[in-house]
Amino acid sequence: MKLKYIFLIGFAALTLLSCKTKQTKSTSQLVPKEHQYTKAELEFSARLIDAVKEKNIGNLDEAEKMLSELHRKSPENHAVSYQLANVKLLQGKTIEAISMAELALKESSDNQWYLNLLGDLYMKTAEYAKAYDIWTRLLKKYPDQQEYYYNLVISCVYQGKWEEAAKTYDLLEKKNGVSEELALAKQRIWLHLKKVDKAVAEIQKLADLYPRESRYYLMIGDLYMEQKMPEEAKKQYDKALKADSTNPYIYSSLAEYYRKNGERDKSFENLKMAFKNPKMDIDTKIKVMLSYYSITEVHGELLEDAFTLSKLMIDAHPQEPKAWSMYGDFLIRDKKYEEARTAFIKVLEVDKSKYIIWEQLLMILSYEEDIDNMLKYSTEALDYFPSQPYLFMIKGIAHYQLGEYENALKAFEFGRNMLISNDETALNIWIYLGETYNKLKNYPKSDDAFDRALRMNPKNVYILNNYCYYLALRNENIDKALEMGERLNKLELYNASYQDTYGWVLYRAERYEEAKKWLEKSIANGGDANPTILEHYGDILWKLGEVDQAVIQWEKAMEEGGFSETLEQKIKEQKGKKVTE
Repeated sequence: MKLKYIFLIGFAALTLLSCKTKQTKSTSQLVPKEHQYTKAELEFSARLIDAVKEKNIGNLDEAEKMLSELHRKSPENHAVSYQLANVKLLQGKTIEAISMAELALKESSDNQWYLNLLGDLYMKTAEYAKAYDIWTRLLKKYPDQQEYYYNLVISCVYQGKWEEAAKTYDLLEKKNGVSEELALAKQRIWLHLKKVDKAVAEIQKLADLYPRESRYYLMIGDLYMEQKMPEEAKKQYDKALKADSTNPYIYSSLAEYYRKNGERDKSFENLKMAFKNPKMDIDTKIKVMLSYYSITEVHGELLEDAFTLSKLMIDAHPQEPKAWSMYGDFLIRDKKYEEARTAFIKVLEVDKSKYIIWEQLLMILSYEEDIDNMLKYSTEALDYFPSQPYLFMIKGIAHYQLGEYENALKAFEFGRNMLISNDETALNIWIYLGETYNKLKNYPKSDDAFDRALRMNPKNVYILNNYCYYLALRNENIDKALEMGERLNKLELYNASYQDTYGWVLYRAERYEEAKKWLEKSIANGGDANPTILEHYGDILWKLGEVDQAVIQWEKAMEEGGFSETLEQKIKEQKGKKVTE
């Protein structure tokens, strides 16, 4: 940059001075006298140099002001016009930049720098015909400047002069020799013009030049397949195999050829050959597996093939997290959770930076109720993603299930503070806050958390059931509990647990006859083996004076494993009274 900067300053100053210099010949001297610059010329030159300095250090407004002043003093000075055009361009004043560049070129029509700037400006404003003229002029004068060939091609393409663009590439090819870059560029032009033979000929030149390079035969074959010429494609694939049978992409193309030809077994065998080869990049394999993921949702008979390819991919790329992750996705969908867990743990051994992998693993562990690993992996994940509420939720649930309620509360409160939307995670965090505060006997906060959760989902039967049951147990806010219990049983008509909850709330409201009816519904719907439901039924019967029946229900509760603090005592007391009587 420094050399260019010095050159531009020197160029500007010399150009300025040359604009003012008139050479005169003396009849008596062969060498002209040195021009003596005036003070005004030197000051003008110094001012121009200062303006260019301001431009180069980014003070564009100051540079524009200085150059505009110089331009007013000497409007015919092309160096000033050129520098002002550059400043206008940097300021985004493209139209004004074009005017200045055109003015500079008018005063110095063959100047390479001026032509180059104006060509770029015309391209920027989509004036491709004018740009075409500029690049053509530059190429005639500077045929070794390769960038001018590419610029000319672009101006041709935007004008629809596709064949002329190809001819320009031909000129460059004659100068540089055959190259893959130019061949592919010309191929794209001929394909756009639907001249397939010419497109093939461009790649064929590469194949002739490098007969052991299988890629070029493969490219020609794929081109024929795109043009629905499968037999021609097959000939090229055979040539590619002969050149290099270790190239996995040949087998991938053959797999596609056989698939379109209806030869499924041959197609799959070639696909396996490609997948077992580590030379095929992982992203290409993942793309194939994604297509299998979609298609196996409809065609389940292909699932075995998908698992075969997944395992080959893992064998070829044992340290590639993408391979294990894709395999894990298939396993989850097939409900093979234990194997999926192993796959996602493999991913995390190599790459811990993908949050979705942690979440998928934790979902599996939650489903399996693997509490210890839920705690382990959620804690580790938080080291990498400390602002993800889902991770705090899982950690909190693990602590809760282990009876570590203070630790659970800390996790849930951290998670609550990270919430940014009312999604399922937010709902679950508020529910668990209600449960945890209830365990810690902080009932006002428990009720507040359940209220928040209910506002998010008024029809959530879990919240309605537990919240109204806790109110009933505490014998608090019974009217609210009754309203929730009634709503709960309208949402689910035949749930024994929910019927028991509502019956127990009615019991707390001293509406014993109604409570009895709801407990009988609960028992009829499967609650006859639930010790809590049986005990509740006995308590209601006792309140109604049906003592013998109450004792029978309590005894049934004992037989079913009931273990409340008062159950055995109630049985003994009622039997003792009967003996005394």
